[in-house]
Amino acid sequence: MFCPEFLKQFKEKYPLIQIQVNIENSQAIVSSIKDHFIDVGLIETPIEDNQINLEPFMADEIVLIAAPDYFSDVDQNLTLEQVKETPLIFREEGSGTRSVVNHYMEKAGLTSDDLQIVMELGSTEAIKAVVESGLGVSFISKNAIKKEQELGLLKAYSITDLKLKRYFYIAYREKHVLKSTTELFLETLRSIVRKKEEAKIQLLNGDD
Repeated sequence: MFCPEFLKQFKEKYPLIQIQVNIENSQAIVSSIKDHFIDVGLIETPIEDNQINLEPFMADEIVLIAAPDYFSDVDQNLTLEQVKETPLIFREEGSGTRSVVNHYMEKAGLTSDDLQIVMELGSTEAIKAVVESGLGVSFISKNAIKKEQELGLLKAYSITDLKLKRYFYIAYREKHVLKSTTELFLETLRSIVRKKEEAKIQLLNGDD
């Protein structure tokens, strides 16, 4: 989703800075920060921990995805009843996406027992591949399926009366002085996100 685009821009701007990226779920990232294995992480869940400072840096929307021909006679919206009756592929417990979906489902009066969860997978790419094969549907970041939508491999749906909104967060240890290269990384990230948001606002204003 957003990270590959950002990392490409950062490396083009600062080719001499070496960075290492590990992809984990939100809880694993926070544990690595607390254990001093990494300086900073980008997570999807507003984890409450007095040792961790969280800074929201980008808004996101989670959508339900399916193979293009999975649903018949369905436009762009599904009801919660349809979701309950459909096989679901979920991210593993501990992932930010899973936590956000669980939160909104509980607010709508649904628990995991009400859903047909047929598979749990540990990565976004694995989920997209399984959904493309037609084995079920899943919830995923809208930003993570742009390529698949353009190629006609996946279709995104909204859920009636259920807006799955969230933020991505920068996470680092509370009262910890970050390295100058880490600060540069974060400032570049904030700048790129800010420019994307400004461009989006200009586009909307232009549509008016």
